[in-house]
Amino acid sequence: MAEVDQLCCELELTPKVKMMEFIALPQVCAMGVVECLRQLGLGEQVGIGWPADLVARREHPAVPGGAKPREAMSADTSSFDFDLFMGKVGVHAHAGENGPAASVTVTVDMPVLEGAAARCGAALPAREELRRALAAAVEAKVDQWAQMLATRPSPGPMAPVLSDYFDMVPLLGHQVAALSPNGLPMAIGAFSGLDIWGRACVTAADGSEKELPCEAVIIRAV
Repeated sequence: MAEVDQLCCELELTPKVKMMEFIALPQVCAMGVVECLRQLGLGEQVGIGWPADLVARREHPAVPGGAKPREAMSADTSSFDFDLFMGKVGVHAHAGENGPAASVTVTVDMPVLEGAAARCGAALPAREELRRALAAAVEAKVDQWAQMLATRPSPGPMAPVLSDYFDMVPLLGHQVAALSPNGLPMAIGAFSGLDIWGRACVTAADGSEKELPCEAVIIRAV
């Protein structure tokens, strides 16, 4: 199997937030990445796959003959076209010299990103410039989030940015399956919302709802 061509950014951050609020850090970092890419001209070609994956819109038709591209994550490519896996954000929280800290790693699948840029006519900067831009955007977004938490009473760590995060998660509103780590379905229905702690809300056909943390499930379009 060919090695995936990836761009990797690594940051050491010390956000001035409570340790329990670090749970939202992957989502906030992913928001910084997507905001940066949209400012570079990728617009609605890129988004977030809950909670902190990076995704891109698939070109139509997907592949001649109906085969699924290797990066596609959804079960049915005809019902949801924003399913190309483009990368992810990883966060490792730890104790730093000046309090709680986090080692953040952003990985981007460059062929997928370049394909998304080509589809909307955006010109990507050189790799090192792109790496610096992504790192700066993540750091700025985390600083902005920390400032919001410090100056506005918030019932949960996602509360100050939840509306903007909604706009970056294209799977919201679509039919999904919430799967356990071993692939068993935990819930099937509409991905209807997110709470202030970042948990996904899945609404079944009978109107019942389940709130599911990212530690327990992954969500895929059906």
